[in-house]
Amino acid sequence: MKKTLLLAMLTLAALAAHAQHFDWVKSYTGNTEYTKIVSSVTDNAGNLYILGCFSQESRIDGVNLCPIATDKQCVLIAKFTPSGEMVWYKPICSSGSHSYAYDIRMLDDSSLMAMVSLALPYDNGYGEYNNLYYLDTLLTGNDDYLMPTNSIASNMYNAFIAFNFDGNVIEQHFVGVGYIDTLGNTLTPNYIGANNSERMYARMLSGQTFNVDSEGNIYVIRATNDYWSALGRLWIINDGTLAALNIMVDGNRSLTYNIPRPTATWNQQILKFSPHFDSIIGDVYIFDSTLNHSGFPTISVSFLDVDDQTNLYVCMGGSQLPSELNLSNSNDLHLTTNTVTSSWMVKYSADLFATHLVKLSHTGETTNLAQSLGIYNTHVDESTNSLFIMGTLKWAADPQNTEGYVLYNGDTVNVDNKSAYWIRLNKDNLALISFGKARSNEETYGITALATSHNRVFSQIKYIGSINFDDTTCVVDNHGMAFAIWDNEGHELEIIDYGNVASQDYAGQINVVDSIVYLTGKISNGQCFGSSTETWEGSQPYISKYVDTSFMTPYIPRDTTHTDPIDTGEVSITLVEGGAALVAYPNPFRQKVTIEVQGGEPLTETAWLTDLTGRREEVRLTPIGSGQYSLDLTSRPQATYLLTLTTADGKQHTIRLLKQSDIFGE
Repeated sequence: MKKTLLLAMLTLAALAAHAQHFDWVKSYTGNTEYTKIVSSVTDNAGNLYILGCFSQESRIDGVNLCPIATDKQCVLIAKFTPSGEMVWYKPICSSGSHSYAYDIRMLDDSSLMAMVSLALPYDNGYGEYNNLYYLDTLLTGNDDYLMPTNSIASNMYNAFIAFNFDGNVIEQHFVGVGYIDTLGNTLTPNYIGANNSERMYARMLSGQTFNVDSEGNIYVIRATNDYWSALGRLWIINDGTLAALNIMVDGNRSLTYNIPRPTATWNQQILKFSPHFDSIIGDVYIFDSTLNHSGFPTISVSFLDVDDQTNLYVCMGGSQLPSELNLSNSNDLHLTTNTVTSSWMVKYSADLFATHLVKLSHTGETTNLAQSLGIYNTHVDESTNSLFIMGTLKWAADPQNTEGYVLYNGDTVNVDNKSAYWIRLNKDNLALISFGKARSNEETYGITALATSHNRVFSQIKYIGSINFDDTTCVVDNHGMAFAIWDNEGHELEIIDYGNVASQDYAGQINVVDSIVYLTGKISNGQCFGSSTETWEGSQPYISKYVDTSFMTPYIPRDTTHTDPIDTGEVSITLVEGGAALVAYPNPFRQKVTIEVQGGEPLTETAWLTDLTGRREEVRLTPIGSGQYSLDLTSRPQATYLLTLTTADGKQHTIRLLKQSDIFGE
């Protein structure tokens, strides 16, 4: 009888969990080549800030995003409330050059910073100036609004723009790169046969990611196009040697960096700026190699993260590289590569010293090499001192022996072929703690962004065919996307499938605030998000809000060490935290619940009760014996509730309660 009731209770609880829903979804239209969301952040009030690109035809809620006529890619920075209202938006549009969106980061509790690239107004060679609509102002070639025009050596700059939450600009900095040879001559941005756009692009930092630490220092990854490799074009250098970089900030200060030695064209550089870009306080080329490798070697830095101790985590990938790479500024850290594209992550201390190196590789490197092996992103969870890395695995062939892949220290991660995965590491020493995965029968496209909250891991996954996740299998005829949830130990909790999507669609950012999960990406059919959402034609960026009130409280797994509940004569459920147990019975209940503490700290008499609409209220426990308490919920309606209890040591524990009708049989 008890087991039957327990099964019924868990079934009802599972059904109640699916009271979660997509609250709203929005898209913006336009040229599909240019429309995308590249980064997003949230504030403590649950507002969402996005950074992306759009075209002249783009609209959100009927609002035309493009204030000038242009056939170029433009930049969008916008704020959305939890109800889906676009409070403000800031476009950057040029009539003559593309603008690019790279990353957006929180600076503190009241401001954020976006990194973009833009071309300042310039003469196109025909006596005409391109126009630039910058945030709320139209600029022409005669305007000195951004910086003195006579300081502009090249019109393409990286812009770092800080906003408050109302969309007002707090400060802005425009950063470019100049070059000096060993004779002290300033090099002009001329290439053999290069066109104007290439000359402009070479003067940017051209980094595609940045971050800011708790002290306000700014880290930028600089793509080292010191020796332009496209189409075999080279810089015109007067004496044949590049001696120094001149980092130009706002046209009124030059930060000179002497290059210690020539570097390979594919190398990357980390620059650490003081707050407000007043000085360069640290720098390092990632690799010390000066080899001119055959072919077209590349390195791409996909993500840069920073923790509370100002440690950096840099995710990279490369192809056609030298067989061995030595890390600069490290204690002899190096990695070996093969003909397959490699992915790795480097941890740096605050002084840019490389302390740890992670590389993912197949356990049998000589056979069945990975066709796709990615570390796309990292996520720091300070509350659990964890570092998550994420990506996808696909072998060139589908071998019978699916041993999986290993970390650099030899810990095996049993991830099957064609899986999206995340790996959780100890943030201090990068030792393996746990991992989670979702496997497709055809192909997954990886976890490119991840969020954590209250012992849960959240991500989006794109797949082909079907995807296996615990007891749930999502099946599509072509391409599909899903929103997946694990606990921190990698146990699969739930997956919400969007349905059919197109091959060019992709899963993007994910942000979690209390009960809200914001999902962004690109998808073809808005109906995939539920019957109450809007629909659209073509592949367009989406911004979606998913709600589940259980996300507001810690997820605590059931105690699986006991096969039968405690014999109370009624149904009970046992929750374990730190070896202690809480037992609530009966559950389901009709009027009162008894709560028992076993082997742990006593409870405070104040508790919190949350229903699945998100309403939260304080309730009082009545002590009825040693470690026993009673909670009277007679006046509450029939529903599923989350009860958050606090022990004397300040730790919180949440249990799910199911209240039945007070009248038997009703």
